[in-house]
Amino acid sequence: MERSRSKFLLSHPVTFYEGIKPGYFLKVAEKAYYTEPQVELGELDGVTVPSRADFVIRSARMHDRMKPVVVFLDGYTYHRDRVGRDMAQRMAIVQSGKFHVWSLSWYDVECKFKTLNNFYRDYLDPAMMPSVEHFNTLLGEYNLENWRSVHKKRSFDLLIHFLQNPDAVKWQMFAFILSFLHMDPPSFNNPEAVNQWINGLAAHLPVEIAELIKDIKCPCHYGLYEPLADDGSVELKQYIILGKDASNPPKGVCIGCCLPDDEETRQKDEFQSVWNGFLRLFNYLQFLPAAFFVTSEGLKHNYYDSIKLLADKVD
Repeated sequence: MERSRSKFLLSHPVTFYEGIKPGYFLKVAEKAYYTEPQVELGELDGVTVPSRADFVIRSARMHDRMKPVVVFLDGYTYHRDRVGRDMAQRMAIVQSGKFHVWSLSWYDVECKFKTLNNFYRDYLDPAMMPSVEHFNTLLGEYNLENWRSVHKKRSFDLLIHFLQNPDAVKWQMFAFILSFLHMDPPSFNNPEAVNQWINGLAAHLPVEIAELIKDIKCPCHYGLYEPLADDGSVELKQYIILGKDASNPPKGVCIGCCLPDDEETRQKDEFQSVWNGFLRLFNYLQFLPAAFFVTSEGLKHNYYDSIKLLADKVD
């Protein structure tokens, strides 16, 4: 974090808890934050899957209602074999309703100091989405015209952008727009296609989450995003649904995303960039209350069963 000093981010040491624990004071544009390292999160914080965050960033202004940002710094060697558990911890943090969460890989940080290209799969390019023609219209409708290129940001730059502009409502609207672009009416204009979508949802998400999404009020619009690797295998499956209440987002908007991470898949050279892209995707879409990110190994080991879901996410 100390390496990230620039005209956007200045820091100097501070002390928490009567001199016991060190931390940092951050200045990001006109915003001020306290950053506390190595923070344990658990039941007392409303987080049902315990974890230790590398940093928690809190507003330095007492009356600022911004949720703290929980930051994880992930090295690939260690985290490659525990992506499912990582996502259970991070979903539990977001689903507590008390925090935002940010996942940064070593490459996300290192690219601020040297040129690194193509270290993540870009799963947010509007040009690859079936309803891309609505992108500019929706940005205008929700007063986000100056967000036109935000989807291009890498995860570290995205965190800085959030700290500069921590308006959660705008971030929710932007996540909604990215979700809307996946709507694909021609592909789901018959009951058989919808049933296949529902069956796929049930196969790739925990039962409680799949049932919650299936109970969304219809009429509904559906989307399915399945980016392919060079060998033709599916890198991830992302199920998107907009229900009757989606005219008042983020209500009526649900996303379920599953990353295959079995041993054979993790051994592939491209898995690291897929993993980076998956983490980045969650950084963007976490602002939707009903954005659920899991992995195939996490499902196998029931890592998500203890997560307490927000009750009003899709009403």
